[in-house]
Amino acid sequence: MKPYNTLFIAFTLFQITFNLVSYPMGASNDNTWDPSWSFYKEIKLNVDTSDPGFHYQPVDIHVTFSNTCWALDEKNHSIRVMVYHDNRWDELESQIYNLSFIDDSHIKECNLVFLIPSYADGNERYYLYYDDEEKPSPSYQDHVSIKEETFYYEPITGYKADLRYYKIIDDGYCLYGVGLGGELIGLETVHKIIKQKNDATVFSPRNWVQMASFAFFYAVEGTTGVGTDEVLVSKDILVDGNLMVRFKISSKSSNGKLETDAAYTYYHCPTSEKRIIVDVSHRVVETAFSTGSAAQGGSFGYLASSKTRSVNIRELNSGFIPPYVHFFSEEQTIREYSLPQNPHSSDYEWVLSPKDDTDLGSRPWVSLDEGSEGYAYALILSSSTGLYSMGRDGVQIEAGSEEFINVPGFEMDGSGVSIGRNSVEPGEEEELTLPAGLEIRFSAEFFTTEEGGYPRVDKETMVFQILEKQNVRGEGESRAVEEVEGEYALTVIPSLQGVSRPLLAAASALPIPTVEVQLHKEGSLVAAG
Repeated sequence: MKPYNTLFIAFTLFQITFNLVSYPMGASNDNTWDPSWSFYKEIKLNVDTSDPGFHYQPVDIHVTFSNTCWALDEKNHSIRVMVYHDNRWDELESQIYNLSFIDDSHIKECNLVFLIPSYADGNERYYLYYDDEEKPSPSYQDHVSIKEETFYYEPITGYKADLRYYKIIDDGYCLYGVGLGGELIGLETVHKIIKQKNDATVFSPRNWVQMASFAFFYAVEGTTGVGTDEVLVSKDILVDGNLMVRFKISSKSSNGKLETDAAYTYYHCPTSEKRIIVDVSHRVVETAFSTGSAAQGGSFGYLASSKTRSVNIRELNSGFIPPYVHFFSEEQTIREYSLPQNPHSSDYEWVLSPKDDTDLGSRPWVSLDEGSEGYAYALILSSSTGLYSMGRDGVQIEAGSEEFINVPGFEMDGSGVSIGRNSVEPGEEEELTLPAGLEIRFSAEFFTTEEGGYPRVDKETMVFQILEKQNVRGEGESRAVEEVEGEYALTVIPSLQGVSRPLLAAASALPIPTVEVQLHKEGSLVAAG
């Protein structure tokens, strides 16, 4: 990095920190929340909180204390976030992490998380209160949690979901499963995010609504890919607090040419709109070449929807393929394309091919959606430029559909859209080589709305880009990963062997008997077949 770039970055970070948390004051003023707290400082949010798009959005900033701050750990501390609005004080639920200790009971800095309240109108003021002596610990509700689990489901022999994943819970609802390994009908699963219905309490295919991936791929031999969803290198839960969970997954491709580190952050969201933020770092360790009909210089994110239909197994009638792809283009307009709802070929039906030179614009988002209203599932980037350590700038998208499975009585179709390097530009050479030493770094959001359609995605992108200039997500302290428990094989031998024919049942409407075995642990379904 050039010296003047380093100086510019340092100056910018200084300005951001100075503006966010400024001017410590002793808490002796009459217009204070509680004079028994020795210190407070105002938190300056450089956003227009009167815009409803910022309501319930997370603030995640780094705080440096001018005086010593009493804290034993993330739960026992003297820190409070207060809002002064309409001549009254309101305490906001908050969370601290990434603590830097001076001694056993005092810190000098930490990261602070809270949500912008729904009543924000631009006139409210935010304050951070703390003390150098012991104070009662806050007793906030623990809204979010994360847990590593396994899931196995094989309704038809040969078609199975065999997953290891991090399960993300918000107020009792299982919203996401993030893949750590295994397979999903032949697909590798590391870095794949499965979004469930908002009211789901268990992780189950009947609750799956959308999948996103932040693995790094390149195509070989048609649409077959090599990617970092193949081999898990490490996993670590970094933060598990009351408002936010954060974890890191590192992986590589099976041939060792690609590597990915991704840190996933989920903040509690009390509305029907959900978001998970991902800080991604991809690396090319050894030069690779993309070939075939889907040849492209590397894709680093995609959305995928699937739909399954069975004549006789009710559990298999699930999924939904949104009718549209929308995105904000390099022409600075929103463009729309229709997705095939019932593809009839195992060959990929391109809606936007690698040769179409379709790039994202200054508000870089792409969604699978129902249109101007209804559901929308989106990938949002904080920027469409400056992602690569070498090569042509810009982000290119591709989209299409295909028929995955078609046997009598059972069908599975899929559609998706991917984002990747800007491989095609008119009059320039295609960039299909992934050179050794290439690094790709970006922050992204996987966003879901049930009612707002693609206009809500466009608005969310503007909000995300503004907040990304302010929020400074900390790495968090690495937690000791629990040892993997021993794996055991469970064999079930029914008393009437030979009477279960699930494949034949799926292929006909006849009432052919089937036997299904379900394995539960602590009330949760972990395997079925």
